[in-house]
Amino acid sequence: MPPTKMTSEETLPLPKKKDKIGQARATAEVRRAKVLAERRTKLQLCKYTATAGSIRGKIAELLIWAADNYPGEILTYEEITQVIYGLSKVPFSNSQQVLNTRGRMADVRDLLRKKYNRDLLNALGVGARASTDSADVLLISMPKAAATYERAAAKLEETASLINNAEVTQIIEQLTDPVLREELVITQQWYTEKMLKAIKQLRQKGGVKALMPPETKKKEEE
Repeated sequence: MPPTKMTSEETLPLPKKKDKIGQARATAEVRRAKVLAERRTKLQLCKYTATAGSIRGKIAELLIWAADNYPGEILTYEEITQVIYGLSKVPFSNSQQVLNTRGRMADVRDLLRKKYNRDLLNALGVGARASTDSADVLLISMPKAAATYERAAAKLEETASLINNAEVTQIIEQLTDPVLREELVITQQWYTEKMLKAIKQLRQKGGVKALMPPETKKKEEE
């Protein structure tokens, strides 16, 4: 029986797409590690020694040191991880230690605010830095906090618009469970006397938008 003729795809199989992606990521990680190694020397991170006992304490102290010596400089999560764990080489961004570092940043923010009167400023997906002074917090942190508050207030008003107070009253009158009835009565009282009044006051004063920072020449140019 004559051999079956093979197609060009069978004789020259195309490389798997996943393999190409994996190789590209590995190459990018190596290049990034080289850049960070050079930055380590430039920022003199190799001379810094962490003293705090906890991991979040070490991160906080490192960020404060960097803010005092290199104001406004973002430290990448890989750089932070290398320093606090005392690693000889820059870890890859997807390593478990780097992921652990990123997962601790919320705790680091709390520590910076409560113990050191500093704020944590994140560069999304890249790294973080500690605030340098009050002006830094005013220019960077406060507008972001106001925007977050505005979104939360909008969601609050939207949720309140779904509540029909008259319907709630009718449901209360029909309830036979005394525990549930009492809970609903107390919650309705809180909603009517406090929440609705607070929402009304915000609307009368121009809403939460009145709390947003003014447009500056720099922001208009951006």
